[in-house]
Amino acid sequence: MSYIKKGALLFILTFIPLSSPLAHELASGGSGFLHAITTPEHFLSFVAIALMGALAASLSSSQAYIYIVPGVAGIFIGLAHVGVASLYSLSFVGGVIVASIAITFGVLRVATDIAKYFRTLNEQQK
Repeated sequence: MSYIKKGALLFILTFIPLSSPLAHELASGGSGFLHAITTPEHFLSFVAIALMGALAASLSSSQAYIYIVPGVAGIFIGLAHVGVASLYSLSFVGGVIVASIAITFGVLRVATDIAKYFRTLNEQQK
């Protein structure tokens, strides 16, 4: 894929997680990890962010971006839900960050398996 296509895809995917119009309040005492994993709009946003991290890694040839992008996004998404005023808030943000990394790991695992499947399928057809 050319750099222009990768840049365009990165630009488009940037707005997917930031465009959710659904604002909501948290239930008191909720876990940031469970909130990010079980809420469909958050889960899909983190999947898009994981893909953004993979694109950033392919553009810069640095594998660290695969996990840095979701980690930083997790900080901002977590802080958008709660302030930094209490230990609970920091715990919630930490849970969101861990969820973003876990979702990224899962997305990369599934994407790798799909790529391997299609690679072996193409090799068998040759």
